[in-house]
Amino acid sequence: GPPRTWTPTETGFVASVAGLAAMAAAWASGDSLTVRRMAHQLRGAGSGYGFPAVTDAAANVEAALVACAGHPPEAELESIRARVEALAAVCRRAA
Repeated sequence: GPPRTWTPTETGFVASVAGLAAMAAAWASGDSLTVRRMAHQLRGAGSGYGFPAVTDAAANVEAALVACAGHPPEAELESIRARVEALAAVCRRAA
């Protein structure tokens, strides 16, 4: 069939999700403040574009990083990493 036409809302959301590689790189380099900022942006984008699963996953990442003031203790790293990966997976499915 013909190629799918994206609505402006979908295009805007996909542009927001395009930052996932940057978020993964920030996490890998230990830049949790950037990850927190990006999760906050994705939370807003998910809400604004009608993707509640993205909003929830982003809120989970943001809350975990706010709770530790952006400096996760070693014991929390695996849990937060799993939240970041879950957020990325939900965003990819939504886009």
